Amino acid sequence: MKRIVFIVKHKPGLGTRVSFAARMLVHGVKVTYAGAGSDIKYKKDNLYVTDDNDAYERITAQGGKALAVTDENGARGAMTKAEYTCTDVYEAEYKYFDEVWHRFNALPMEILRTKRLILRETTEADVDYFYEMYKDPKLTEFTEDLYDDPEEEKEYVRQYREKVYKVSIYGIYTVIRKKDKRVIGRVGTTVRQGFDEIEVGFVIGTKYQQQGYAYEAMKAVLERMDKFGETKRFALVMPGNVSSQALLKKLSFAMERETTVDGIEYQVWKD
Repeated sequence: MKRIVFIVKHKPGLGTRVSFAARMLVHGVKVTYAGAGSDIKYKKDNLYVTDDNDAYERITAQGGKALAVTDENGARGAMTKAEYTCTDVYEAEYKYFDEVWHRFNALPMEILRTKRLILRETTEADVDYFYEMYKDPKLTEFTEDLYDDPEEEKEYVRQYREKVYKVSIYGIYTVIRKKDKRVIGRVGTTVRQGFDEIEVGFVIGTKYQQQGYAYEAMKAVLERMDKFGETKRFALVMPGNVSSQALLKKLSFAMERETTVDGIEYQVWKD
């Protein structure tokens, strides 16, 4: 996102505009204002924000999307179709606008960065890398396998992006090594039926193991959960998975009990 373009009938006061523009400029994003009747040509690099139904329709007619500014009565007219609406738009932080822009353009969000890794939302393009990783039988010995058909896996990812990433602060993410942008694994959280806590899990490609990547990624995920106040979490580990058990101990987890899920025996580890 390079610019936030407000197409509004009523501009806020100068102080509000200056303060808002300064907050966005810290992130390299410029802010401009246009009258509601302006002839706007949609550009993918911009995020358009409007409180005017006609302006909203002009943007959507060009194949674009706009964030609808609403009052306490909600969206009206054409803007009732808006994917995202906001009331106190000038109070919102950069992160909110950045996420809306990513969603409008079907782009994956970066979730976390560590010293050596990037954790971001999974895309269909990642699936080919996953299949390369999962070819190694050592990886699938203690890990649920992918679909037999890559197209089914890609459809699963498409659905996951719509049904999980758009509505939840948690999910399973792709692990990317910074130095070469290589996809090396998956890590994250999920809600499993029959458990009250949030499940955490990880898988790192065999040739990238024994280098501390799983610990680095999991530690970042757990710290993010702490910030959101989600301190009750667990991991399911097969009894013979010694390496995962060792990692969980390092992360201050302890084996609590054994259980069976879908006919498979697991140990339940909690921190």
